[in-house]
Amino acid sequence: MSRFAFIAALSSFLAVGVACAQELSADQKADFVRQAQPRYYSPVEHGFVSMTCDLRIDWDTVPKEMHAPPALAGLDRLESTKLRFTMRSDGSSDVTHEDANDTPALIKPVYDKFFEWTSNVVTDFFTTWGARAMRTPIPDVRQITSLTAGQSGYQLKFEDGGLPDELTLSKDYVIARILTKAPDRTIDEHREYSSSPQGLLLIGQDLTSPAPDGTLTHVAFDLSYQTVDTLEFPQNIHFVVGDFINIKFSLQNCSAVRGTVIKVGPPK
Repeated sequence: MSRFAFIAALSSFLAVGVACAQELSADQKADFVRQAQPRYYSPVEHGFVSMTCDLRIDWDTVPKEMHAPPALAGLDRLESTKLRFTMRSDGSSDVTHEDANDTPALIKPVYDKFFEWTSNVVTDFFTTWGARAMRTPIPDVRQITSLTAGQSGYQLKFEDGGLPDELTLSKDYVIARILTKAPDRTIDEHREYSSSPQGLLLIGQDLTSPAPDGTLTHVAFDLSYQTVDTLEFPQNIHFVVGDFINIKFSLQNCSAVRGTVIKVGPPK
């Protein structure tokens, strides 16, 4: 059984387990949030301001349609191009590239077009990862519209940007599945987390969303982490979007900018 097939089976089991569960009281919901939120590692809560790294592309995983033109123009120059990636705490990111010194001016536009595509893919991944991992995924208690507990875990409903989300969690607060119901489609997202000394790290996602016209959106990723100045940050990434993108890349030689975290408690 594949890893994500196991996650799907687990989330179905958890959903059955909480089907007949009772709604928690307001005090119980508040206690749930106090217990669950800190379980997840949040770079921002650990002082993350920005991260800059060398970007390494696994060229064998680049679609042939994108790889062929710059490869014909000169594969050695293409692969010797220096790529730098930067991500900031607001979720924004960018990729810059420095061409090889002997790159002819006539060929440079071919490389530029390829690296524009590469930049879009990498920043799209980090937009996806950042929205799920930069801060704890457990909502504030004021956003929760329903929270039930059963023998196998929890079922949590809350509003996110006007859209209702439904989370299936294990007894120890680990998210297995998120259902988001938009006006014209349902987004079904399965997640996988790994324990670390600093909290749960998001290491995998498999998301599907069928549209009314029958087309299917599919986004998946798996990754490993590295420690940079005590911050946990992605290192090796495998990113899949539909049938066209199935790419691997890594971040190396990273340097972090950190700030001071001042924690403010709830008003009394």
